[in-house]
Amino acid sequence: MLEFAFTAFSGRLGNMPHTRLRHLQESFDRLIKFARIIGILGHRQVGKTTFLKANARECVTLDDEDIFKTASNSPKKFIESLQANRSGIDECQLVPGLFSALKVKIGTSSTPGRFILTGSVRFTSRKAIRESLTGRISNLELLPFCMTEIENEPNSSLFLQMLTCESFENMEHRFVIPSSLFNEHSNAIERYLKNGGLPGLFHIRDERTRVSQLADILETILDRDIRLVYKTSLPYLSDTRLDDSDWITLIYRNIRAQFQYRIGERADFFHYKTRGGAMIPISIRTKKGYLGLIPILCKSEINLSLRRSADSFLKHYGRSKVLFITRTGKESEILNDRIALVPAQVALF
Repeated sequence: MLEFAFTAFSGRLGNMPHTRLRHLQESFDRLIKFARIIGILGHRQVGKTTFLKANARECVTLDDEDIFKTASNSPKKFIESLQANRSGIDECQLVPGLFSALKVKIGTSSTPGRFILTGSVRFTSRKAIRESLTGRISNLELLPFCMTEIENEPNSSLFLQMLTCESFENMEHRFVIPSSLFNEHSNAIERYLKNGGLPGLFHIRDERTRVSQLADILETILDRDIRLVYKTSLPYLSDTRLDDSDWITLIYRNIRAQFQYRIGERADFFHYKTRGGAMIPISIRTKKGYLGLIPILCKSEINLSLRRSADSFLKHYGRSKVLFITRTGKESEILNDRIALVPAQVALF
């Protein structure tokens, strides 16, 4: 007989400084009605366990040594012991043998929402797991907080609208916000540049403590999680630090959520670069079209080189537009029907 403690949860987020309603919740609520297994993927410290606790009716974590041993010694009995619908298994990739047991278990039941799994590496990156779960699991990826989550604002759909509109002139009304809201968004951007979006770190005011904890997280990701999918003798980079002051990185991280957290809105991000020197730092390819993003400090930085890069992008891709995103300056401007300038205080919220 298996003996270990289940943890039951009410499905509510606690009143803790780092908890927020996640934009992923809407996609999860849709999939849980149909999928028998849902995988919540994402690197460490993005909030997978917190999300699991808010949505599972009972939950176990394989980070617990006793539970890990029980699951490893008898995967089939371990899975059978999880009786509740919406049973959650945290860090499931630590015991690959569980996935064959899950395959057998759900093969005898069509009940949706039977299991919720979390993993710090993609299940599909390990062959044995991939073969067991193909066609049986729906995966969702949880990202670090974006600014709209931290500020408790809804997930923006601005970039989706840009891709479908015939001309930027049709969106001119969306590029204007009240001065008070602009100032609030400016403050949110500066906080994000300083603190980043990791749920366990963004609220820590002491910089030395925040940097120290970040270094520990990176060591774990590089030295433990990567080795699960790639056997390497290389040491981890103990002095690696995440540079949250990078303007392009901030824009990329916050735009990604507008696509990632919406089912069916797949987007591929890439660098556009030509031999002639044209370059778009953030380019987005979707089934609806292409969007090139050029982060700048202010309008005066738009020189001949940047305009040529924009023109090159528009010429190369049909159904495409280019957006200059400014860090300072409150004014939006439609430069032509396919090129616009918009403050980050508007574009990212």
